[in-house]
Formats: sequence, C-alpha cells, structure tokens
Amino acid sequence: MRGHRIKIVGVPTFPHNNVAIEMRSSGPFVTMLDSLDKRMLDTASALYNFTYEFTLPEDKQFGIPQENGSWTGMVGAIQRGIADSTTAIANNPGRNQIFDYTRAYVADPVAIVSPKPQLLQEFYLILRPFTGDVWAYLLISVLLWGVIFWLFQKASIAFTGYHMSPNEAILYSWSILIQHPPASTPSNISAQMMLGWWLLACIAMTTAYNSSLVSHLTVQTKTKPIDSWEDLLHLPNWKWGLETRLSKSTVYTYMKEHQNPNMKYIFRHLEIVSMEDGLKKILQGGYSLLIQHPVIDLIIASYHTDDLGRNPYYIGVKGQTITMDFGWGECSTLVSTKVIY
Repeated sequence: MRGHRIKIVGVPTFPHNNVAIEMRSSGPFVTMLDSLDKRMLDTASALYNFTYEFTLPEDKQFGIPQENGSWTGMVGAIQRGIADSTTAIANNPGRNQIFDYTRAYVADPVAIVSPKPQLLQEFYLILRPFTGDVWAYLLISVLLWGVIFWLFQKASIAFTGYHMSPNEAILYSWSILIQHPPASTPSNISAQMMLGWWLLACIAMTTAYNSSLVSHLTVQTKTKPIDSWEDLLHLPNWKWGLETRLSKSTVYTYMKEHQNPNMKYIFRHLEIVSMEDGLKKILQGGYSLLIQHPVIDLIIASYHTDDLGRNPYYIGVKGQTITMDFGWGECSTLVSTKVIY
C-alpha cells in the first residue's frame, strides 16, 4: 500500500461521515470534515502509508439494485470500478455480491418518530372507567331488564293507575342506573323484587364507575405511544413515511422484500419524505417518520428542544427489527492488501 492512492466514495451520514461541498469553476469540490470515518481513514493512511481521495456518488445514494443487475449510488461506484472503497454503508446479501465487506463497527436502529402521547380529551374520560366490553354488557343489561320489567307490569293489574310502554320501562331501568329513579314503584311483589335486585346491581356498578372515574381524573391517561409496526397498524387514519436517504438504502430493500403481512401493508402505504417535511407532518398529527435513530436524536436535541428539555416528538425504538450494521465496502483488490479487515 506504500504510496498508493485510494478512491473513497461516500454519502454524508453524520456522525459517521460529514462533508463540505464547495462549488468551483471545475465543479463541486468535496472535503471530508471531522467525523468517525475521516478519523479512521487518517489513522489507516498514516499506518499503511497511503493517501486517499474522497468523492460523492453521482446520485448521492447508498445504492439499490436495478432490474438490469446494476446498482446505484456507492455500491454502483464500486461495481463500475470508479471507487476502491466506500465509507459507512449498511450490509445486506445483495451488496455482498458486489464488494467485500469489512467488520461492522457501528449499528444504527431505525426509529419511529411520532407525536408525543397526549392527554385524552375530556369527553373521552367519561368512558375510560369501563372497557368497551363492560359498556356493551351494561347496555344489554339495561335493555333486557327494561323489557322483562315491562312484561311483569303488563301482567300486573295496576301500576299507579296505568301500564308502562316498552320505552317507559327501558327509561325506568336507565333512570335507576344513573341514580335518578322515578317516584312511582310497582305494585306487585315480583316486580318489586326484580326492582330491588336491579337497585343493588346499579349501586355496585355506579360505585365502581365513580371510584374509577376519580382515579382517571386524578392521574389522567395519555394516548398510547407508538413503539412498533403493530402500533402503526392499529391507529385509524394514520400515515407514515420513510426519510428520503433511507429510500435508497438497505432499509428500503428490507421492507420491500419482507414477507410478513404487516410489513407488506406498511410498505404499500409508505411515503418517501424529507426529514424536514416529515417532522412538520408529525406536528400536524396522525403521522410517523421512519429514520435512523442516532440522526433524529441529534436533530431533535439540537433544533427542536427548549431550555427545559421539552420537545414535541416521541422516538420509539422498542420492538424494531431493522438495524443497519455499518462497515466499509471494498473492492477485492483493496481487501487483498489487508488495509482494513
């Protein structure tokens, strides 16, 4: 490697690789700035006595396969012999057929960025003490008791001078449940016993409801945070997008080729958005952005967090299966010299 000049191709992926682009008469001039990859290159070049030249791929992409077998981006530059090595790039089986891959030295999980969990709206708190099933059973009980009570009254000789209609019987049942029973009571013993048991049941239900409501009002419940693909699927009218750079990366290929039905559905409805537009859509509500966790963590901490450490975004990484293992892709000639292995 003594005196050899290596051509390096890379895409800016802070903090792995950071560059400055200067427009000159001869065209754009790219300079690597202080970053993890530059420090590694400087150390290796001093140790093995070589120099390097850094360039950007023409399309500024990591690289995805085309139908004709060629690759775009950094992978395509290695495939066509334009470059000898890449900077940080995620590994996958397809890329392994184009270049030799170094040891992975960093792993970036893909995060789901969504609006922070919000307090439930006040009108919804009224329904929180009971689950949907309990409310359904309660409604059926009110209707069923009202109908049976009406049948008892229909068979009775008198009830304060008149017989109840089915609607009146159901409203009678409901009024007892909400602790506003009517002044009139049934005259026959069977209906009175039925009314007594219903009163006991209503007392138990209202006591449980009131105590649960107080606890929910004291410690208000927030909406469920979005931490996994399944969480996205369970939200009505929810949309999601993939950050533009990842649309030309191994993440896009992984999602496209995945056989899981949930992942297929997510990919079919996937939007490609820039990070800036994605963050704006999140603030508008009903939207999530898929992006590298270290990148978005730095962006939110630097530009979207106030002096008290508050920001409007929630970064969910639990349960994610996409993690990009970054190393360098090198042509076989360079690997044979064992500069990096």
